[in-house]
Amino acid sequence: MLDQKLYFVLRMETLKKITQEPLVHFIFLGFLIFVVNGFFNSGQYINEDAKIVIDDNDINRLITQYKQVWNETPDQSTIQKLIEQYIESEIIYREALAMNLDHNDEIIKRRLKQKYEFLVKDLISSSEPSEEDLKAYYEDHINDFLTDKLYTFSQYYFSPDKRQTPLEDAKTFISKQIKTNPNHSVIPPKIDQIHLKQTFAAVTEHLIRQEFGIDFLSQLETQSSHSWIGPISSGFGIHILYFDSINESQKIEFEQVREKVKLAYEDDLTSSYNSNVLNKVKDSYEIKYDLKKWEKLID
Repeated sequence: MLDQKLYFVLRMETLKKITQEPLVHFIFLGFLIFVVNGFFNSGQYINEDAKIVIDDNDINRLITQYKQVWNETPDQSTIQKLIEQYIESEIIYREALAMNLDHNDEIIKRRLKQKYEFLVKDLISSSEPSEEDLKAYYEDHINDFLTDKLYTFSQYYFSPDKRQTPLEDAKTFISKQIKTNPNHSVIPPKIDQIHLKQTFAAVTEHLIRQEFGIDFLSQLETQSSHSWIGPISSGFGIHILYFDSINESQKIEFEQVREKVKLAYEDDLTSSYNSNVLNKVKDSYEIKYDLKKWEKLID
């Protein structure tokens, strides 16, 4: 009996010490606030994020999407399944947002940026530009509406894989041609084999860049018609060229490129609108840099 009384006294002393701990007071107070808040707000608080409303527009959109994929109208059972899938998708989407899974996701950022740009473009496209606006834009950007510059030439290739001195051989070849064949009246035979054609007739700069490379093209831009040029280099080796003709770019009449002008006009308007909005919104952001390795970038 005495042991039971002693045990009871010890238990009470221990409990008294525990209840005097500040951490216990904090936990109890937090629990009390939680209980009281739950009691008074039970059945009254509605989380708007947990509400999913399906209206006629949603159903019509689901049906339209189904038709686009399957080329047929869904029956009632299929529509119900589409609604269930939409609800599941919406729930998962909202839960993912609640878990902050969209944070720092580059794919999501790019997609939202793309949707925003599409929205702006649709708004701009919905207002038809006047004929005067398009013609003024055409005149201000006339260099964007020219025919391609066309080159006609023959090329003679000197392979660095087959020759010990391809550059010197090319110089010897062109010296001889300038003296004996200045107008290219006699077509010399191919020098070394290459998969490219020997003669290119009325080809664009784009095609030359594709075939020979941008460095090759840059060496042609200042050349004149009816002349031998070279040696010039490409990724394949050394070339000697005879330029037969260069047809300069010509102005295309407005009526022939009206649709192209309209698209360019709308693209520029969209770009200008986005830039203006972005510059205004930027003022409301504070940009801070915390750099070590790259701090020189912002000097």
